[in-house]
Amino acid sequence: MSTSVADLCDQFPDKLQIADNSLRAFGGVRRLCGVIETIRIDEDNRPVIALLEQSGKGRILVVDAHGAGYCAIIGDRLAGMAHKNGWAGIVVNGCVRDTEALRAISIGVWALGTCPIRSAKKSASETGIPVSFASITFRAGDFLYADHDGIVTSAERLTDNFKIADDLSVRRVSTAAAPLPNGHYSQAVAHNGLVFLSMQLPINPRDPSAPHGTIEQQTEQVIENVRNILEAAGCDLHRTLRITVYLTDIGLWDAVNKIFTVHFGEHKPARGVVALPALHLGYQIAMDAIAVVAR
Repeated sequence: MSTSVADLCDQFPDKLQIADNSLRAFGGVRRLCGVIETIRIDEDNRPVIALLEQSGKGRILVVDAHGAGYCAIIGDRLAGMAHKNGWAGIVVNGCVRDTEALRAISIGVWALGTCPIRSAKKSASETGIPVSFASITFRAGDFLYADHDGIVTSAERLTDNFKIADDLSVRRVSTAAAPLPNGHYSQAVAHNGLVFLSMQLPINPRDPSAPHGTIEQQTEQVIENVRNILEAAGCDLHRTLRITVYLTDIGLWDAVNKIFTVHFGEHKPARGVVALPALHLGYQIAMDAIAVVAR
């Protein structure tokens, strides 16, 4: 049986700091635990980017942005990068944006609220220092536990039986960098560490009415659409487990395979090629995929 934040509060009341309810959950993961890393910034998220570009090793980055409500410190791009680099979560004394996309990324994100404006560019920052907000002090090296009931911290690891992921959660993946759904389906859904992409056509999301182009152009576009959805989910082409390619003419395969090989390189996912009499809107190629999200 897994341990929850409420269980920790019952078992270790003298060893915990309990955050108040000012922090809201925005990420695709609502249960996590990990070692804290801290940073204090002055509205400039570039030092945060520099940290998130490093290997997270399951840590949780706590960002003190002085509670600023007039710019966002974290958006979907940074959350996706953090997830890809192995960070378990981000807690922000400030705001986030791209909240619809954040829900599709398998990382914990807590913040005071939202703001659509990106961060300003000022240079001051400090890392590894105690930062205080939400009625507690977050210290680098301490342990943070979070779930639907709240956030707590302790100076020592209290349990190895904390449920890190909600196995029943199904997260919808959405990005404007790929064709948006024109029906009752999602671009992709993520569940239990896997991402399942819907069939993608080589539609240019910036100009859906653009000419279809050659099979080479269509292949480049459909791979770009698949890549962008995978990145929105927190992974990439090289974490695909299976790709299915749909063609209206199997004689096109040689041209498609050459481009496929360039994009996937040494990574060789399981693959299927299916010939169909026609594809929607008259396109000659489509793809779907299954991928694993980095943990």
